[in-house]
Amino acid sequence: MKGVPVNDYYDFDDNRRRGGFGTILPGPLRAALFVSIGLLILNVVTFLTAGAGAALSLPLLGLVYLGCGALSARFNAQYSEGRAPVIAGAMAGGALWIISFVANILLTLLLGGFSLGIGFLIGIPYLCLCSPVELLLGAILGSFGGFVYGLLDGRSGSSVDGW
Repeated sequence: MKGVPVNDYYDFDDNRRRGGFGTILPGPLRAALFVSIGLLILNVVTFLTAGAGAALSLPLLGLVYLGCGALSARFNAQYSEGRAPVIAGAMAGGALWIISFVANILLTLLLGGFSLGIGFLIGIPYLCLCSPVELLLGAILGSFGGFVYGLLDGRSGSSVDGW
């Protein structure tokens, strides 16, 4: 490339840093991993309160999915992965849902064993009834977050790579 030193730290073939966290992961999965800790805390609170904390955690859960979609769209633009921001956001919402689903299964198994089956009575209906709805809403909110990021990024007129 023109004007780029040969011994630069960056690999300009694919515009990614070498050795950084998650550089080999696709943007939606990287975004889902970044925000998964907040999502897992919300899931544990909702599960431990037997759904009574849903009034507080569901709006926060929606914000987590929105942020995940926007972050995925940012990674998509930053690393030139070639996806539309809406698609990148929806994929991040789906990846975040998979992380949430696996964590909820493990939480159901763990607390179900400790509570002599009461956790199973609460956890199994939640997994069967609420998880598909969470997948759909997570993908929709993630795509909306990607859409909003695409609008804001398109309006700024800034270049992706800064050259």
